[in-house]
Amino acid sequence: MTDTPPKPFVERLRERASQSKVGAGGRNRAAFLAVKPDVEAALADGWPVSQIWDALVAEKRIDFSYVWFAKFVRDLIRKPGATIPVPSSAASIAPPPAPIAAPVEAPIAVTIPEATPAEPPAEPRPRPARFHHPDSPKKEDYL
Repeated sequence: MTDTPPKPFVERLRERASQSKVGAGGRNRAAFLAVKPDVEAALADGWPVSQIWDALVAEKRIDFSYVWFAKFVRDLIRKPGATIPVPSSAASIAPPPAPIAAPVEAPIAVTIPEATPAEPPAEPRPRPARFHHPDSPKKEDYL
């Protein structure tokens, strides 16, 4: 048995990552990140995502499905809650003033009426008579 200490965890992770193959998702993501600036520019110009994908596939810059492409656009470009970069000219504008606190009103006194004796339950409504199909219908009913 050797008394060599085990390698640090980070070093073991690095070795494992170098030995493993990159999955399709990783390749697709890398290909998308390579064309991301062009995609952002096209989206800013108002082009639909499907036409951007179609053009990139035709140019053989990407080779994955539209579903993956749309996912990357959603996750990497149009993230919900993502902050929009502020141009330097807008950075010098003063922030909006703090909201004014509403005046505090006195609480409204609520009075609860005295409990009244419970009324006896009303008689239940009579059930409607069942519908009866006549044996010989009248011709006037059909006109």
